[in-house]
Amino acid sequence: MDLARKTAFEILFEIEKEEAYSNLTINRFLDKNRPENPAFVRELVYGVLENKILLNYYLDNLIPSGIKKVKKKEATLLRLGLYQLMFMDSVPDYAAVSETVNIAKKVVRGRDGFING
Repeated sequence: MDLARKTAFEILFEIEKEEAYSNLTINRFLDKNRPENPAFVRELVYGVLENKILLNYYLDNLIPSGIKKVKKKEATLLRLGLYQLMFMDSVPDYAAVSETVNIAKKVVRGRDGFING
C-alpha cells in the first residue's frame, strides 16, 4: 500500500469526520507517517478538498443511491480515487484505481469491490 495515498486518506477522513482544520491535520499526519513525497500528499488533500462539490456531483451520478448514502470512509476513498483519475495527469489511471482499492482492502474490508467499481 502506498504510504502517501494512505496518509492522504487518513487526513481527508479526519477532516471529514472531525471537521478538522486541513493545514493542522496535514502537518500532524505528515509528521506521524513520514511519507516519501509530502508534496504529493498535500496535492491530493487540497485537490480533493477544493473539488469536493464537483467530485460529489460525479459520484452522485455513478452511485445509484447517491454519495450521501455512502459511509464516510468509502466516500473519502471514492473522492480520493476520482480526483486522481480526473485531475492528476502524472498519475496513471491503473495506479489511481489499484492503490485506492488496496487502501479499501485495509480500511473498509469487504467493500473493495464497490470502491473498484
